[in-house]
Amino acid sequence: MAKITRFNIITKTCFQIFLYALEIFVFCGFLTYLSLKLIPLEPAASVIDILERFTLFYALYQITVYLILTNINDVKADEYLALHSTAELATLAVESHSTQLVLQVKNTINKQLDGGILNDIKVRANYAALTNCIESENAVGIKQISIWSSHCVEESKLNWKFSFLLRIFK
Repeated sequence: MAKITRFNIITKTCFQIFLYALEIFVFCGFLTYLSLKLIPLEPAASVIDILERFTLFYALYQITVYLILTNINDVKADEYLALHSTAELATLAVESHSTQLVLQVKNTINKQLDGGILNDIKVRANYAALTNCIESENAVGIKQISIWSSHCVEESKLNWKFSFLLRIFK
């Protein structure tokens, strides 16, 4: 197993800061430049006027990023939470040997795998694996799916803090 050194942590942190700064300066700088071409400043304008425009675009960018990414994260959290709940119910069904509960879980899984529900590919694969685990009464496999989906729910709560570039390279 590779040892993580302080240098690795510092390098990764610096890279993430660089990506975030690059995204901000390219996006907000471009919009500031475009606004200066479309609506030029007065001849007596100073650097502060340019910084005001840059700050305005930065604020608009942050609001946009927050709205878009929180909505995406909420959708992800919802589908992972549904999988987690179904896995917990499947665990109960397998442990109690309740055929009624098994049928209820299978109906829930079939609804989630229906083409009308827009689940992620990984989530759909886990629902299929969950079906196999129920049929083979594999409580350990079901618990693994439950743990994974619980982790994904928690991770989606934290992802709103990332910018678009950080999401791509993380």
